[in-house]
Amino acid sequence: MDLVKLIISKVQEIETSGKLDEIIEKNVLDVLNEIVHDSFSWNGVAKKSIEDALKDKLGVSLGNVKIPQYQKLVSDIVNKQLNNTVAADLQHNIETVINSFTESLEKKEWKLSEIITEFISCIDKSYDGEMDDQYGCCSLHINNDGAFCHIYFDKDEDVEKYQCKQHLFIYKNKLSSATIDEVPFSPFNMRLIGDFTRFMFNLYCNNVTIIVDEADCNLEYYRDDNGL
Repeated sequence: MDLVKLIISKVQEIETSGKLDEIIEKNVLDVLNEIVHDSFSWNGVAKKSIEDALKDKLGVSLGNVKIPQYQKLVSDIVNKQLNNTVAADLQHNIETVINSFTESLEKKEWKLSEIITEFISCIDKSYDGEMDDQYGCCSLHINNDGAFCHIYFDKDEDVEKYQCKQHLFIYKNKLSSATIDEVPFSPFNMRLIGDFTRFMFNLYCNNVTIIVDEADCNLEYYRDDNGL
């Protein structure tokens, strides 16, 4: 008995009967579910190896099976599934993120000293957090040239200007751009979403006026267990 010919014959018989569409749709949906599961499974690589080994043993060439509608049918099922689930979830997540970044602020004028205070409040000052010492002091560098103002700051003391992880560019007292943790902020860069990033993007979206009061900036902070 020629196993390959038998398999090809059965596939063509199923196609002619009209059951192939149902089989493809069911298995494509099953594959989508398996992909998600296997992505987080410890044996994902092993499963792929077993599949490849079985395919080699069977030796079935799909080139011998004439199914012209196969690719379009699979594509339509995948698109439908993605549009009905992933797209809706993605839209909800994006709307939630954007709303949290663009909510109205209580005032339209903010001082640099207030921004630094907000930055310090977001530093992990717990005993088991980032602070090894009980005392910390931020670095702050300001280049103010008329309408243009570049501000560099960092949670650590004595950090050189261009080594600071935070950078604000202010033009005519308006926040033009910002870099948080060495990366330009964006509401779509999910790994950057944090309290200080959200605060800065809120300032940007509300087009607030920023007053550079360098002399009033308090750069010192203490570990939570310091007792001060």
